[in-house]
Amino acid sequence: MTNTANSSDMTSTKSVYLERLARFAATQDLSQDKRSYVRDFSIACTALAAVFVALRFLARYRQRARLGADDWLALMAFVLLGGNLAINLVMVGQGLGLHAGVLTLEERQTLDKTMVAAEILYVTAVNVYKLSLLFLYIRIFPIHSVHLGGYICGGLSTAWNLTCAFTAAFQCSPREKLWEPWLEGRCINLFLAHLCIAVPSILLDIAILALPFPHVLPLNTTVGQKIMLMFVFLLGSYVVFTSIYRLRVFLLYSSDDISYTLASGCAWNVIEISAGAIAACVPTLVPLVRELVTLFTSVSSSFTGSSIMTVRDSGGNATTPLGRQKQPQVSSISREAARYGITDVETPLEDPSPQAGWRSTQPKFRGGPPR
Repeated sequence: MTNTANSSDMTSTKSVYLERLARFAATQDLSQDKRSYVRDFSIACTALAAVFVALRFLARYRQRARLGADDWLALMAFVLLGGNLAINLVMVGQGLGLHAGVLTLEERQTLDKTMVAAEILYVTAVNVYKLSLLFLYIRIFPIHSVHLGGYICGGLSTAWNLTCAFTAAFQCSPREKLWEPWLEGRCINLFLAHLCIAVPSILLDIAILALPFPHVLPLNTTVGQKIMLMFVFLLGSYVVFTSIYRLRVFLLYSSDDISYTLASGCAWNVIEISAGAIAACVPTLVPLVRELVTLFTSVSSSFTGSSIMTVRDSGGNATTPLGRQKQPQVSSISREAARYGITDVETPLEDPSPQAGWRSTQPKFRGGPPR
């Protein structure tokens, strides 16, 4: 008797829910379709990120440099980006981009389940590209404060990742209420959930991008090189703007029409991750860009008949051709920094002076030695 009553109540609650959706659908333009928008933007941004990741590994190969943790994390971020692209394409096939009134109840339930996996994959990819950029800073800057800040930001980012993944997986109690809203139970407030996911991520992005700047300004290099380095690091700031815009898109969702109102947000998941992956790769392309500029200059000089220019010292003796002066060998502690144009080394590894002692062979960093 009790089971029959409960079943009757559930059927009644389900009917009320479906009637409410039908009334809401009647107010919508069911011809609207965002599927191509989600699909095209997701594919285009993933392809663009693929180019930058490939150039990153090409730059490392051209330098004959050993791959570091930041390189492998960048590759992992790209793999997760591919996963986000794949799950977006799956959701488009399930009806993402169409109004809920167009979908059957079963299609809406399937889409709700897939979105949980998409949320977990998204926060994991965001964390990984943050870690890639942090490990790059740690490798480039042999400075204690950078290392400490990197590890703190990395720990906070990983904790954020785990918290968001757990929240996404268990956002409703019982879990079935997520795709069967008429069941008794409760779910977290999605508006607050999106705020709690996006705001810490944006603040972490700002902190990570600002991490190297206090150590770029006092570098023992030219003003032009400082500006170039700051510009390279600032190129990654556009990931902050993509994160902010993504938050704005997600806050405009409707719980009665998730398949349509969250379509743009799912596309911006991929856009943000691709922006983060590109931001993590841009600083590593400095040596490759420098090599291309040198090659272009050499080719241009050959057409003007000045491909070989000899520089003479004050005594009239020929020296190394212009643009090919041999740089002093630097210590291993600054070699990674030198690859990116960060040459804050005041003495070479091998001092040609016969009076030089062992102390003069040590590099001096204005930012202080690593601890």
